Amino acid sequence: MRILFAVSDHGFGHATRTVALLREALGQRPDLTAIALSGPIAASLLSRSFRREPRVTVLVRRSDPGLLLVPGSLRVDRFATEAAWQDWTASWPAWVEELALEVGSAGGCDVVLSDATPPAFLLAEKLARPGALIGNFAWTDLLPGLLSEELLATVRAAHRPACATFAYPFRMGFDAAPPPVELPLVARRPTRSRAEIRLLLGADPDVPLIYLSSGQSASPRDLWTIARDRRARLLVPWNAPEIPTGPGEEEALRIPMDDPEGQDFLAAADLVVGKIGYGTLSEALACGVPMVMMLVAGTPETAPLQAGMTEAGAGEALPAGTSPAGAIARWLGRGGGTARPWRAERTREAARQLLGALDVLVAPACRPDVN
Repeated sequence: MRILFAVSDHGFGHATRTVALLREALGQRPDLTAIALSGPIAASLLSRSFRREPRVTVLVRRSDPGLLLVPGSLRVDRFATEAAWQDWTASWPAWVEELALEVGSAGGCDVVLSDATPPAFLLAEKLARPGALIGNFAWTDLLPGLLSEELLATVRAAHRPACATFAYPFRMGFDAAPPPVELPLVARRPTRSRAEIRLLLGADPDVPLIYLSSGQSASPRDLWTIARDRRARLLVPWNAPEIPTGPGEEEALRIPMDDPEGQDFLAAADLVVGKIGYGTLSEALACGVPMVMMLVAGTPETAPLQAGMTEAGAGEALPAGTSPAGAIARWLGRGGGTARPWRAERTREAARQLLGALDVLVAPACRPDVN
């Protein structure tokens, strides 16, 4: 089987769960090959994650703009979001034509999987192959109220060729998509121990680490002060904004830029603070790290994520702009990175379930008619 996997470039969560799922699927099926398609940010992570896997080819193409935030805030900018989606949808015909030619010349594919990216279903239709949605939402769940009705109708229409939906936990309703088939929790597993990561970072093994998942979640300087008061260090992604420090103050620790296994660093932390999407939530749950979730105003995706975290007893959520000091004091030191999982990942089972369903979809009797 050859899968074309179109992965949204809006955040790293789409890419990290794709890495987890594909790694398991490749291990279960020696005959499986994949083309992973995404924008430059996620494609870079996909390339690093599969650099030793010859069965995976990564293509860099334009991808979803997602929800654009007002700079320096956790509020969605409606006007910027609509303008970005207007431009993105206008590019779909050329996007489909170019990829259809490239994929065809490379030997084609048996099925197209899309983690949110709407024009992937138009590509599947062009290739006369089944197309399926996989994820915890469709963009048609998040965009009402942000796009004009005409533009929203264009996004909805792109989902019509989809013949199946596979849903991760903490999902939304998948508006305009086929009824979802539920998958269990998918997350990358740590590849190194907490002690190894602490040594790599040069961090004192006895000093608490607070992983800051988004520089816009709260004032970086305020968070640095809170961490210092708790005798903790901040750990941030390699591309996070600089956090200003005073004389004699230690800078935040950074995940190395060329290290694709971010879950290892999250597992070495004692607490996650920030804007938490599916990727961070799933890996924090699987690694046993508690969370303080800063809510994004204007996006309904937050509700099922918050509910999943709360149900697991793994943290608390705060409205945007709220100081996290009290919540950090409540949750820091609850066995982060050393406790049993808040919720166990079941990626092997998810991969097995998905592969079985794809076998049915790619059977000749189930393929769409060639135009």
